[in-house]
Order: sequence, then structure tokens, then C-alpha cells
Amino acid sequence: MPSSTVSTPHGDISVVTDPGRVWRVGYRPDPWTFTPWHYAENGRFTGRWDDPDGNYRTLYTGTTILGCLLEVLACFRPDPTLIDELDGIIEDPDDRLVHPSSAPGVVPSTWLIPRVAATGTLIGTFCAVTTTATLSTLRPLFLGQALRYGLPDFDAGALRLAKPRALTQAVSSLLYATSVHGEAAFDGVEFHSRYGDDLTLIAIFERGTDHDSPTGILTGRRAELRPDHPDLVRAMALHHLEWDR
Repeated sequence: MPSSTVSTPHGDISVVTDPGRVWRVGYRPDPWTFTPWHYAENGRFTGRWDDPDGNYRTLYTGTTILGCLLEVLACFRPDPTLIDELDGIIEDPDDRLVHPSSAPGVVPSTWLIPRVAATGTLIGTFCAVTTTATLSTLRPLFLGQALRYGLPDFDAGALRLAKPRALTQAVSSLLYATSVHGEAAFDGVEFHSRYGDDLTLIAIFERGTDHDSPTGILTGRRAELRPDHPDLVRAMALHHLEWDR
């Protein structure tokens, strides 16, 4: 829950201070490392709270490992409409051998090899972006943009949509640049997962260029991910996924 409200040049914004334990599913050898810039598309990353101008990176975490797993596995979810269309395609056996592809809803077993889960204590000040106070402050600034994207309003629903990412990225850029008494006001954004309001996620802003990991993560440790990990089993079931054979 938001612990307080910060008065900014834009208005009052709710914040969570020192959120505590968070999880991340990332890549070996260090899952806390920001994604290297050479993976960016035209100098920009495409995540929900990434910078539209490519000036800073964002690290995504969750207050539960289940929330993190649901986020990173979502790309494998089966689309019932697509499955029906694929069932109507007669595939050439030779082409299948030369150009193999995974069926919808199937996760390659190799997916786990480079990945590891990690947990740590997160400190800092994070904008609680969908609270009443925050939305009241941000709405006059972003309503026009929301309407141009065909949305009916700038509200909590608009910030939870998968697209257009440009809207949430614009909010991220404003929050990143907001300062109070000459200091950066926010270390990132706290928000709810699109896969359930009971899943809290936190995007951490990259501050400075002299480090590859956020400085707000303390006392980190790792947890190996195996197919029988209870949270991984649960995430696979919720997304109706299965491992390849």
C-alpha cells in the first residue's frame, strides 16, 4: 500500500517507500543486471515503463516470484483463434524438419537454461501509479494523449493495457524527470500486473551510468528454477502452458 504522498511540481503523487522484498526472473550470471543496450530496438526498449527516448533503462521486479513468472511466460500463452487457424493449415513434413516451430502454448525446455530467479530487499521511493491521488495529478497531463490513442479516458484501466505502450512510457519519462528540492523524486514505478490485481510489480529506473545493476537492491540471493518449482508449476497452469517433449 502507498505509504505517503509526495508534493511535486505537477501535484501530489502517492509513493511506496522502501518496498522490501522483491523478486526477479533474469539471466545468468547476474539476474539484477539491466538489459544491455545492444539488445534495444533502434536505441529503445519496449517494456511498459521503459524510456521512449532511450536515455535510461528499467529493471522489472515483483513482490512475488509467481508474478514475475507470469510476466515472462506470457508470450507463450496459446491464442484460441490462432490455434484454430493453425489447425486448418496442412504443413509439409519436409518443411517442418527444416523450419521447426513451437506449437502455441508450448514452452521449450531450453527456456530454463539461461534463467535464474533472485530475491532481494528493495529500498527507494516508487510512484504508486494507479492510486487516486496519482491519477488525479497525471490525468490533466496525459488525457489528450490517451484520447489520441483511441482510449476513452486516462485512468487506471488505460495504464493496465498492453498497448499502446507509448502512453505508459510517456508517464515513465515524466516520473523519471520529476525532481523535488533538486533530487530525483522517484526511483521507479509500482503497478499491478495485467494478470491479476493481487500481483504487484515494481519497475526500477536506471540512475547514472557507472553501474549495470540498480543500487537499491540489498541482500540478494538466488533461487534455481526447475520444472517442478511450485510457483513455476502454478504459472504454467494459469497460462495453460506445457513443456515441450
